Amino acid sequence: MSGRQPILAQPRHAHEAEAVGSRQSAVAGQQSTIVRGSNLSTVALVILFAWSFAAATILPLASEVPLAVVIRQSGQWHVPVAVATVGNVLGACTTYWLAKAATAAVPSGSARVRQVATRLASYGPPVLLLSWVPIIGDVLVALAGAAGVPFVTFVVWVSLGKLGRYIAVALAVAAAS
Repeated sequence: MSGRQPILAQPRHAHEAEAVGSRQSAVAGQQSTIVRGSNLSTVALVILFAWSFAAATILPLASEVPLAVVIRQSGQWHVPVAVATVGNVLGACTTYWLAKAATAAVPSGSARVRQVATRLASYGPPVLLLSWVPIIGDVLVALAGAAGVPFVTFVVWVSLGKLGRYIAVALAVAAAS
């Protein structure tokens, strides 16, 4: 094999070069816009997802402001609310599983584990609707994992609470616009 580089096909005429360039621009435009006819970029949604995920952990972050910014810039609320909700719920699931794993390391006869399970059981899983409340929500999520709340039940109640909160934020942004 010789050390020569292959010659790439080059457009022969100027109009061919323009056509290739416009096709590349169109593809790039489609990749950066998630919803046709809007300013909703994939990058903004990825950042919103990551921020919402992190905000549902013990990190001291608020996900409402990034959500409001994305809604305001795009003029749409459905997709940003869905992205923020999924990110925030997945972050809460992380906390749930970490708490569940931590309690597995504690002897099952632990008085503390029984106390947590009893307290959460007295309020019931609907208390997880408050999982969006700063500080309290993180504790509720961890308690649910520690108390062994069934995962599907956990996801349903947490999702409803977080979705409701994000819809309220979206409505507030729309009212302020």
